Amino acid sequence: GSDAQAPLLLPPTASFADLGQLFAVLDPLDDLLRDLNWRRPRIVVAGTESSGKSTLLERLCMMPLFDRGNGLCTRAVVEVRLRRAVARSDPGGVALSTLSVVHSATGEPDADYEAQSVALGNAVPPVRALQERLVRAENGPGPRAHGLCESRTIVLEVRSPHVPNLDLVDTPGLVAAPGDDEPEDLPQRTRRLLEATLDRDPEHTMVLLVQPCDAQPRNNAAMAVLRSRPHLHERTVGVLTRADEPRPQRVRELAAGGQPGQLALRQGYVATMLRDASAAPAAGVPDGVAGRLPEVQRVRATAAAEAAWFGAEGLGDLPAAGCGEVLRRG
Repeated sequence: GSDAQAPLLLPPTASFADLGQLFAVLDPLDDLLRDLNWRRPRIVVAGTESSGKSTLLERLCMMPLFDRGNGLCTRAVVEVRLRRAVARSDPGGVALSTLSVVHSATGEPDADYEAQSVALGNAVPPVRALQERLVRAENGPGPRAHGLCESRTIVLEVRSPHVPNLDLVDTPGLVAAPGDDEPEDLPQRTRRLLEATLDRDPEHTMVLLVQPCDAQPRNNAAMAVLRSRPHLHERTVGVLTRADEPRPQRVRELAAGGQPGQLALRQGYVATMLRDASAAPAAGVPDGVAGRLPEVQRVRATAAAEAAWFGAEGLGDLPAAGCGEVLRRG
């Protein structure tokens, strides 16, 4: 099949279904809640470069909306706004999506960037192109053209009857040193952008603190950023990515907490695998099929592969095994 033939919105996870039922009750009160200045919850992911941030968010919403890969893929804040909207979806329940740009400081639309409709099965290329345009506009030519955009935020709004009203925010991964063609202050800028995102509307923010299982918590720069913000600790969930890299005992140690440099979080730590099914037939996708999976089907296959892997590795008893646990704890 192709992306055009596949459903543009995968069936919601159990957690999303539960949240969707809650917001269905609140839908008739939308005008009243707006008058009371009610704010939709936002989930901000914090982590280092290539730690699995974007893949985690992709798995949470079960839609291929975030750029993934090695290196610094995310060079501007990308905010996916999920909105319940039965009336504005077609009879088949296919989601409608709009890509736009807002000023980061005020949230007001930037008139220089016209809003555009995008297909959910192919959202990453237009988001990537818009990100490159923003980076060039803010930094000009030379090494800074490979830097970040701090003044603008990319917004992808998804309207569907199958999603809850919340915002998923992807930030550039923290880096320890710039690459050969990158600006010297890139480490400072990635940290500054994460801090600004966390400090914007903290009362309505839930944080996903990403900690790769094959790395030491004391070396995680995102851990240090959150350590200086104790007011966010009660609303922070630690997410252990790449659980298939180290030995299973290491996953258990990190899930239990208390490792050197590891923040003690009231919500604890969730273990995830996040291995892309399109690159790992052994993880539960038949050989010869994985590399040809359409994007929306790849997301579903990856989720199934993770569940199968935890069971096969004897980690299925962990209460935090799987991405669905992230939203349940939030």
